[in-house]
Amino acid sequence: MDLHFEYKVLSSALHDAEAVERLFSSYAPLLEKEGGIRLGAGDGGGNAGLPSVLFILTGGTEALALAALDAGKAAAAVAAKTAVAAAKTPAAAYAILVAHPLHNSLPAAMEILARVRQDGGKGSIVFLSGPGDEAGVAVLRDTLRAASALAAVSALRIGAIGSPSDWLVASAHSPGTVAATWGASLIPVRIEELRDKLATIEAAAGDAATEEFRSTASWCREPKKEEIARAGGVYLALKSIAAAHRLDALTLRCFDLVQKDGTTGCYALSRLADEGIDAGCEGDVPSIIALALMRRISGSPSWMANPSSIEPRADVDGKGEILLAHCTVPRNGLESYGIRSHFESGIGVAIAGRMPKGPVTLLRLGGSELNRAWIAEGEMTESPSGEGLCRTQARIRVEARLLTELLEAPLGNHIVVARGHWGGTLARVMAALNVRG
Repeated sequence: MDLHFEYKVLSSALHDAEAVERLFSSYAPLLEKEGGIRLGAGDGGGNAGLPSVLFILTGGTEALALAALDAGKAAAAVAAKTAVAAAKTPAAAYAILVAHPLHNSLPAAMEILARVRQDGGKGSIVFLSGPGDEAGVAVLRDTLRAASALAAVSALRIGAIGSPSDWLVASAHSPGTVAATWGASLIPVRIEELRDKLATIEAAAGDAATEEFRSTASWCREPKKEEIARAGGVYLALKSIAAAHRLDALTLRCFDLVQKDGTTGCYALSRLADEGIDAGCEGDVPSIIALALMRRISGSPSWMANPSSIEPRADVDGKGEILLAHCTVPRNGLESYGIRSHFESGIGVAIAGRMPKGPVTLLRLGGSELNRAWIAEGEMTESPSGEGLCRTQARIRVEARLLTELLEAPLGNHIVVARGHWGGTLARVMAALNVRG
């Protein structure tokens, strides 16, 4: 995932322009290599899609830094159309300060960040011991990725199509709670709107929408062609709703379709996720935020699933095992997939995906204010196909202590799984929002 950012170089008035450039010249190639775009001292910046960085070149720059941060917030307000919208954006008050060992750079950065926090803002200091500090550069990448994800999530419009399923008693959060902690807008959409649209879609359109799905499947067991076409109609209806409400993501009370319409949303949610609209099941609010966040960190769609079994007993490496399962999964990144019926009901369409082995990150958000998180890095070891579970399944090795924590203090049912190890970036996101473990 390529990162780009804007940065300013701040130095005290005691240094003339030539001296500043000599001091900074050894660091400039590093920042350019990482995607940095340098701004002049008088440039406002505030590009809504790019994180902003202040390179604290010397001491005596505290007032300059605060003025630059204020200018960045003002520019972000213009980009966001209203000052209120920008003020609610977590990244708008997130200061990334880069310091180095000479010319009182670090003490100045510490003073600046202390003031930022006194004023209710957030931020990080990235210390580079020199132009060749690879560990420091890795921290900078993580910090930039976290800031970029924060800004992106805070700008989301998430559709809640129907209320959360009745059994999700810990996962039904209000639009106000979502906005207060994450900045995103949760847009209620009546489930009847989906059902009305579905009623207008002809079978031929649903059949055409699923042609590629059928042709690239490794096998198909229960569903007949007309059932697959019906699932394609759900996709077309949801896509229409997403366009009409300008949704970046959505979560669906999908069991209403099972019980009242004899079809499922599994194919629709999978395809929307592959097309860039994160889509969650059962109206689960924390999980759709987690899905959207992980895409913006990892660059790929993630998977939402039920924890079917947890074995926290540690092996010789201190690892335990969790088995996850669900009836839908983004097809992007699967090794292969088959077409099956929905597990609980035996009707409609589900996806039996085979996932690749490798590193993964698990995330669950929760708490009454959506200010809690459980994060675990693990290794996917197997993608089984047992008959007693939802159709897509994954066995993952995780630190045993984290699985014990999950059992003793769960934040809710569903777990979100992303490919790759992103624990460090997630930790920075949660710290910025005061979301605790």
